[in-house]
Amino acid sequence: MQTAASNIDDAGRLTDSSLETCRRFLLRASKNCSKTSNVRKRLETLIRELSKELEVLELRSQIHEQVQEQVSQNQREYLLREQMKAIQRHWAKSTIPNRKSTNCAKKSKKRK
Repeated sequence: MQTAASNIDDAGRLTDSSLETCRRFLLRASKNCSKTSNVRKRLETLIRELSKELEVLELRSQIHEQVQEQVSQNQREYLLREQMKAIQRHWAKSTIPNRKSTNCAKKSKKRK
Protein backbone atom coordinates (compact mmCIF):
# COMPACT_ATOMS: atom_id res chain seq x y z
CA MET A 1 0.00 0.00 0.00
CA GLN A 2 2.88 2.34 0.80
CA THR A 3 4.45 1.82 -2.63
CA ALA A 4 1.11 2.50 -4.25
CA ALA A 5 0.86 5.66 -2.19
CA SER A 6 4.17 6.94 -3.47
CA ASN A 7 2.99 6.45 -7.06
CA ILE A 8 -0.21 8.43 -6.76
CA ASP A 9 0.21 12.19 -7.01
CA ASP A 10 -3.19 13.41 -5.99
CA ALA A 11 -4.22 12.95 -2.33
CA GLY A 12 -7.86 12.52 -3.37
CA ARG A 13 -7.00 9.72 -5.77
CA LEU A 14 -4.83 8.10 -3.11
CA THR A 15 -7.71 8.21 -0.64
CA ASP A 16 -10.19 6.79 -3.14
CA SER A 17 -7.79 4.02 -4.18
CA SER A 18 -7.07 3.08 -0.56
CA LEU A 19 -10.73 3.04 0.37
CA GLU A 20 -11.62 0.87 -2.63
CA THR A 21 -8.87 -1.62 -1.80
CA CYS A 22 -9.97 -1.78 1.84
CA ARG A 23 -13.63 -2.09 0.89
CA ARG A 24 -12.97 -5.04 -1.42
CA PHE A 25 -10.78 -6.74 1.14
CA LEU A 26 -13.26 -6.26 3.99
CA LEU A 27 -16.15 -7.51 1.89
CA ARG A 28 -14.28 -10.67 0.89
CA ALA A 29 -12.92 -11.25 4.40
CA SER A 30 -16.30 -10.76 6.08
CA LYS A 31 -17.93 -13.25 3.68
CA ASN A 32 -15.29 -15.86 4.39
CA CYS A 33 -15.11 -15.26 8.15
CA SER A 34 -18.85 -15.25 8.71
CA LYS A 35 -19.13 -18.86 7.53
CA THR A 36 -18.12 -20.16 10.94
CA SER A 37 -18.72 -19.17 14.55
CA ASN A 38 -15.43 -20.64 15.78
CA VAL A 39 -13.21 -17.65 16.63
CA ARG A 40 -9.97 -19.49 15.95
CA LYS A 41 -11.11 -20.54 12.47
CA ARG A 42 -12.35 -17.02 11.77
CA LEU A 43 -8.95 -15.60 12.72
CA GLU A 44 -7.19 -18.20 10.58
CA THR A 45 -9.46 -17.26 7.69
CA LEU A 46 -8.71 -13.59 8.27
CA ILE A 47 -4.96 -14.28 8.28
CA ARG A 48 -5.29 -16.25 5.03
CA GLU A 49 -7.23 -13.38 3.45
CA LEU A 50 -4.65 -10.86 4.64
CA SER A 51 -1.87 -13.01 3.18
CA LYS A 52 -3.68 -13.19 -0.17
CA GLU A 53 -4.20 -9.44 -0.17
CA LEU A 54 -0.54 -8.87 0.64
CA GLU A 55 0.49 -11.12 -2.27
CA VAL A 56 -1.78 -9.22 -4.63
CA LEU A 57 -0.41 -5.87 -3.47
CA GLU A 58 3.19 -7.07 -3.79
CA LEU A 59 2.53 -8.42 -7.28
CA ARG A 60 0.89 -5.15 -8.29
CA SER A 61 3.89 -3.28 -6.97
CA GLN A 62 6.32 -5.52 -8.88
CA ILE A 63 4.35 -5.11 -12.10
CA HIS A 64 4.23 -1.36 -11.65
CA GLU A 65 7.99 -1.21 -11.05
CA GLN A 66 8.68 -3.33 -14.14
CA VAL A 67 6.44 -1.15 -16.27
CA GLN A 68 8.08 2.00 -14.91
CA GLU A 69 11.54 0.59 -15.69
CA GLN A 70 10.48 -0.31 -19.23
CA VAL A 71 8.89 3.09 -19.80
CA SER A 72 12.01 4.79 -18.45
CA GLN A 73 14.20 2.67 -20.73
CA ASN A 74 12.02 3.45 -23.75
CA GLN A 75 12.08 7.16 -22.91
CA ARG A 76 15.88 7.12 -22.59
CA GLU A 77 16.22 5.32 -25.91
CA TYR A 78 13.83 7.75 -27.60
CA LEU A 79 15.70 10.72 -26.16
CA LEU A 80 19.02 9.34 -27.35
CA ARG A 81 17.63 8.65 -30.84
CA GLU A 82 16.30 12.20 -31.06
CA GLN A 83 19.63 13.60 -29.86
CA MET A 84 21.44 11.56 -32.50
CA LYS A 85 19.09 12.86 -35.20
CA ALA A 86 19.68 16.43 -34.04
CA ILE A 87 23.45 15.89 -34.05
CA GLN A 88 23.29 14.36 -37.53
CA ARG A 89 21.18 17.25 -38.82
CA HIS A 90 23.57 19.75 -37.28
CA TRP A 91 26.58 17.88 -38.65
CA ALA A 92 25.01 17.69 -42.10
CA LYS A 93 24.33 21.45 -42.07
CA SER A 94 27.82 22.29 -40.87
CA THR A 95 29.55 20.06 -43.44
CA ILE A 96 27.60 21.35 -46.45
CA PRO A 97 29.39 24.73 -46.47
CA ASN A 98 32.72 22.91 -46.06
CA ARG A 99 31.91 20.71 -49.03
CA LYS A 100 31.03 23.76 -51.11
CA SER A 101 34.25 25.52 -50.16
CA THR A 102 36.23 22.34 -50.87
CA ASN A 103 34.53 22.02 -54.27
CA CYS A 104 35.25 25.68 -55.03
CA ALA A 105 38.89 25.23 -54.07
CA LYS A 106 39.15 22.18 -56.32
CA LYS A 107 37.57 24.09 -59.23
CA SER A 108 39.90 27.05 -58.80
CA LYS A 109 42.91 24.72 -58.79
CA LYS A 110 41.71 23.13 -62.02
CA ARG A 111 41.40 26.57 -63.67
CA LYS A 112 44.97 27.49 -62.83
